[in-house]
Formats: sequence, C-alpha cells, structure tokens
Amino acid sequence: MHGRARIARLMLESEYRSDIINAKSNDGWTPLHVAAHYGRDSFVRLLLEFKAEVDPLSDKGTTPLQLAIIRERSSCVKILLDHNANIDIQNGFLLRYAVIKSNHSYCRMFLQRGADTNLGRLEDGQTPLHLSALRDDVLCARMLYNYGADTNTRNYEGQTPLAVSISISGSSRPCLDFLQEVTSM
Repeated sequence: MHGRARIARLMLESEYRSDIINAKSNDGWTPLHVAAHYGRDSFVRLLLEFKAEVDPLSDKGTTPLQLAIIRERSSCVKILLDHNANIDIQNGFLLRYAVIKSNHSYCRMFLQRGADTNLGRLEDGQTPLHLSALRDDVLCARMLYNYGADTNTRNYEGQTPLAVSISISGSSRPCLDFLQEVTSM
C-alpha cells in the first residue's frame, strides 16, 4: 500500500471516521467523488471498505459513478458497480450517456447489470433506443433490443425510435433497417 493510502487508512480507522468518510466540499463532492473523478482505484476501494455512501449526490446532482464514467475511469466504474452503485440514477443517465458516446463496452456492462432500457430523458422523453436511432448506432440498438428495449415507446414529440431513424438523413442507415425489422415483428 502506498504512503497516501496508508495515511488515508489511518484516518479512516480513527475516531474521526464519521467526520471524514462522507464529508462534503464546497461543491458537495465527497472523498469518493474525488477518488472516482481522478481514477484512484485504491482510494475508491478503501472508502467503500469503510462504508462510504456509494451514491452521494454533489450539489449539481452528480454521483461518483457518473464522474468515473464521464472521465472514462473504467476500473473505478467496475468497483462502484460491484458495490451496488445505482445504475439507473437520474432517470437512466448512465445508459443514455454510453449510447450517446457510442461506448459499446459501457452499454453492454450496464445492460448486463440490469440497467432499465426504457427510461427516457425528463426533458424530451428520448430513451436509449431513440438515441441509438438518432446516432444510427445499430450495435447499441441491437443490444438494447436484446435486453428488452420497447420499440414502440414514444418520446415527447410522439416519435418511436423507428420514426426518429426515418427522420435522419443519409443513404446507408443500418439502424433504420434493424428497427424496421424488429418493429414489424
């Protein structure tokens, strides 16, 4: 164990643990937010070992898991998920973010861990499948469909994922072909 981790462990083993473990900075970040943001796996594990809250919200409503995903700290993401971080927090933000970024490995990981495929964004009702259609990402669309995404869900404009796919321009649209195939089943 490195020197900083040893010092952190000593602090967490002290009588002041309850003052430290979930303490918040001026912007509402806890030590777990900081460790996840910077990809410090050993600190993330240590904090969780000492029962840090796994899903604390910062003042902007961000969790350590969201920070780890946005910063592409995949090992921290796995550690947090292994400690039951809420995968559907903020109405399914994490899965939609993975779809928007075309991050197929995160998309697969979240789906395998039970992410809800039909949660829509509060502002427009777009589900992950709508976003896959918008990005013409047939790989994400297939994964979502295989994990139960509803092809008939409508966004706030009344569009299904198929309608979204039809509305985008381009000559080669594999996602459109896929959605036409599965929607007619």
